[in-house]
Amino acid sequence: MAQFRHVMFGHVLYEDGFSYQELLDAEDRIRTLLLDALSLCGAAHVDFDSEADATLVECAFPEISREDARDFCETVVHKLGPGISARFLFMDRELSSLFCYFLGRGKWEEQAFTIPSPKEALSGLLIRRDHTPPARAARLLEAPAPEPEAPEIHPELDAERERAHADALRAMLELLNRK
Repeated sequence: MAQFRHVMFGHVLYEDGFSYQELLDAEDRIRTLLLDALSLCGAAHVDFDSEADATLVECAFPEISREDARDFCETVVHKLGPGISARFLFMDRELSSLFCYFLGRGKWEEQAFTIPSPKEALSGLLIRRDHTPPARAARLLEAPAPEPEAPEIHPELDAERERAHADALRAMLELLNRK
C-alpha cells in the first residue's frame, strides 16, 4: 500500500523588476513560507528547485483533501508579497482528480477536475470540471501552540522540600507551645 497517495507540483513566478539580491531574498522567504504551510498540511519529501525567475516545488502527502489544499492557498496567498504569483497542482496517485490553484495579488482561484478511467475515456467520457462546492470555507493554517514544558521531577528535591517544610512547622509549634 502506498504511503503517499497525493502529490503537489508548484510553480512560483517572480515578475521582472526584482534585482538579483531581491530575487534571492524573495526566493528564500517563499521557500520558508511554503515549507511551513506544506508541513501544516502533512506534506513530506518537499523538494525545491530554482529556474530563472521561478521557484519549483514538489511534495507528497499521505492524504490531502480539497479543503486542505484550499487552506494551504488561503495561508500562502496573503504572504506572497507584491510581484509574486504562483500556481499549484494537487493530484492523487490514482489519477482520478486534479485540483489547480492560481495565486496572486492577494487572491486565489481554484479549478477542480475529475479524470475518467481508461475505460470511460475510451468510451468517449472526457475530463470534467468539478463544480461541487467544498465542504467548508478555506481557513488560515496555524502551527499548534507549543505544549508547555513539564516541570522536571526530582524526587530527592521534593523529599528535601517536604522535610524542610515539616521542620519549619515543628519549629513554629515549639515556639507557640513555649508560651
